[in-house]
Amino acid sequence: MRAEDPDRPRCGREPVNRLAIASLASACLLLAPVAVVLSFLAQRRLHRNDDRGLRMARAATHLATVQFAIAAVAALWLHWTREPAVEGPAGDSAARGDCYDFHVEHLSVVPCAEPHQGEVFATYRPSAAPEGTDAREQIELSVRKCEELESGAAYILDGWSVPEEGLAVEALWPRGTRWMGDDGPTVVCGYALPGELLEGSLRSDAHSLEPAQLTFLTAVNPLEAVCAEEPYADAGLPARQAWADEVADVVTGAAEALERADWPEPHAGPVADLATELRAGVSDWRQAAQAPDAAAFERHTADGAELLGHWRMVVARRELGLAY
Repeated sequence: MRAEDPDRPRCGREPVNRLAIASLASACLLLAPVAVVLSFLAQRRLHRNDDRGLRMARAATHLATVQFAIAAVAALWLHWTREPAVEGPAGDSAARGDCYDFHVEHLSVVPCAEPHQGEVFATYRPSAAPEGTDAREQIELSVRKCEELESGAAYILDGWSVPEEGLAVEALWPRGTRWMGDDGPTVVCGYALPGELLEGSLRSDAHSLEPAQLTFLTAVNPLEAVCAEEPYADAGLPARQAWADEVADVVTGAAEALERADWPEPHAGPVADLATELRAGVSDWRQAAQAPDAAAFERHTADGAELLGHWRMVVARRELGLAY
């Protein structure tokens, strides 16, 4: 038989447990952790005495559970819609010349001397996309914009330094379907080596090259560009003759640029030898441009190619500290 509590009323209804009241009040104030603890304590006490408030304590538990569920859903939503962190060791934004690693939504600037996933050659702020553009189309627009910027970036002037596998252009932009406005995050345009890590900087521009290196590349890069434009045999003899005439002009320009520059020792000798050999091949390219038939064209272009200074190009590059 339960001992009589002198503080309990001798008639009327049993009192409402104060912990139950406090737990429900906490739940109504969105203090879910507090409500859960007070509800647990209240229910333990209510099982030992005849106070009222069990339903109140259980209601507090249910409200707190709903609040926890809402908080979890909100946290997941924020995780998947938040903008990516683009920061360096001191919180600086990624900029041209930075090397980076990219994991899901986070871009971290890392030293270029360490293995890394990519290197920034340009950045831009996206404008509004056309109405109805979905996330996939927005990403494609970003990649195309980065490819446009890459063509004029002049970030890698020394093409011989590019890995044989070739580089891919990638656009890293905020996750989600929203196209950010002018006050939004910066889209990062970078070079990456698919399936592999880069090591060392790819940069070879006016910012990173020595004056002699920049002068040399400015002179010879047009030569490499025109050689890459050689038309196929099925393009016809007139098209190939026009190309040979263009090669002759570019070779002449390269030789003149090399001869005109003031080269410090020990660069002067190798560069002069290269310019001399380039000049010797100009006549072959002119003859190829006037060739009467395909056989004569092939003969003169082969002779001209022999005098494009391949070996002397390697020697000059080595002396200048460029890739060879």
